[in-house]
Amino acid sequence: FGAIYGTVAISLGIIWYASLCACQLMYWITRGKVDKHRRVPVTFSQIWGITLMNLMGCTPKVTGLDNIKKVFKENGGPVMFVANHCSWMDIPFVGVNVGWRNYMMIAKQELLKVPILSKSLSVAG
Repeated sequence: FGAIYGTVAISLGIIWYASLCACQLMYWITRGKVDKHRRVPVTFSQIWGITLMNLMGCTPKVTGLDNIKKVFKENGGPVMFVANHCSWMDIPFVGVNVGWRNYMMIAKQELLKVPILSKSLSVAG
């Protein structure tokens, strides 16, 4: 499963990478005046995560989703979700379950050396 997942994730990641490069170019040309909240990269990331999970037949079983909705409804402000990162599937799982909100991932410095992932981290902010 790991080899298949890796192949599919990288294949989709190349398309994702190209879309993030286009976003980066758009931000550079407009000097950041367009899409100030960086919603476009979040949208591309959501599409990547949903497509990856559907192609691999892996969708997480989420318990307590009503708690997440309640927090967003009551708080309305920033919320932090923490994953224990058991596998590479954590990234799309967390992103898809947080939803289409403007979210950011916190990552260690070494991940900036991973070609496709580093583009996502730098463009999304």
